[in-house]
This record gives sequence, C-alpha cells and structure tokens, in this order.
Amino acid sequence: MNPTATRPILGLARTLTPEQAAALEQLKASLRSHDATAAVRAAEELGKAKAQAKAAERADRAAAARLARAEAKTAPSKTQQRREETAAMMEPARKYLKQRLPRYPYATGVAGAFKADLPADVTLEAIRFALAERSRSEAYLKALVSPGARRYGLGGVDAGPVSDEDRVSAQKRLETLRHKQANAARAGNGSNIRVQASNCAGSGDALQPREHPGGGYGR
Repeated sequence: MNPTATRPILGLARTLTPEQAAALEQLKASLRSHDATAAVRAAEELGKAKAQAKAAERADRAAAARLARAEAKTAPSKTQQRREETAAMMEPARKYLKQRLPRYPYATGVAGAFKADLPADVTLEAIRFALAERSRSEAYLKALVSPGARRYGLGGVDAGPVSDEDRVSAQKRLETLRHKQANAARAGNGSNIRVQASNCAGSGDALQPREHPGGGYGR
C-alpha cells in the first residue's frame, strides 16, 4: 500500500473517539511498515469503532427524544396554564363582586362603577369577566324573569325595574339553557356538566364578557 493513501483520513483524527483514534494509529503504522495484512485488520477495527460510535450517537439521540416527550407530557399545556391563570385572576374578583353587589339583577353598565376603587388583587378586566359569568347563570336569568324584578347597583342600591324587553330576552335564554340541560341529562352527563346561559348564546367560553343589548355587563 502507498503511504500517501492515508492522507484523506488523517485530518479526521480530531473528530474521532479514542477507540477510532487508536485504530487509525494502527492503520497508519501498518501502512508505514508496508504490512498489508496488519493494515487490513486495522482498517476493519477502524470501521468497527466508527460503527460503534454512530450506534452510541443514535442511542443518545433516542434517549434525548424520549426524555423530551416525557417532559412534554408532564408539563402543563398552554390551555391548562391559561385556565390556571384565569382561575387565579377570577377568585378574588368573584369575592369582591359579592361584597359590592350583594343583590342582582345588576344595574345596566354597573361595571363602570368599579373603575374608581378596586383592591390591588382585582382588575377591572376580572370584574367584567365575573359580571359576565354571573349574568349568564340560571339563577340570574330566573331573577330577571321573576315578577316585579328590579335591578341593583353597588351596595344593593335600587336601580329601577327590569324592562319588558330585558325580561323577554332573559326568558328566551332561560328556555334555551333548560333545553341544553335536559339534553345533557338524557346523555348521562346531567350530574357532571355545568351549562351556562353563555353557551346558549353560542359562546365557547363562559368567562368571555359580552355586552347585552342596551349596553353594560350587568343585564
């Protein structure tokens, strides 16, 4: 063998594993001594070392991929994180809402009355969400359609009667809600499902605030 045949592979030494480097040195020594048999054996050893290194690399990559998948399964999803963040935001807002608005149905546009004075852990956005959530509940709709229903502002101050238009609208929403609840019960989910009036209006998120006809979140 011509010693110059080693030149294409000599530059690879710095990228080889210790086993590959040792096999390469044996190959170079064999070529220098013109020992063809030893050179063939050294070349075979070098090939084996390279194959083992590739197999180890594949195994490492597979292990890293498995670990990444496991971490992805245990890590909370973006949806779960959003739910947790929303729950943390809503809880103090609900408590504050009950304190400031002990009676319902609420006065139209009552959300604006909260702008001036809010605790540090309650935002106006959370108040609007809480108002929307409450105003779409079955209890709230029942209060709207009850005979002689009246609206109330902060501190339970009387804000006047519920209009006929609002009463008719609430009655329709209440009937739709009860229809959905009946369907859920027939499907076997009646004890576990919580159907809100917002679903009757086509909303996919019970906490998404939406103004009712006439303005305001407290209808």
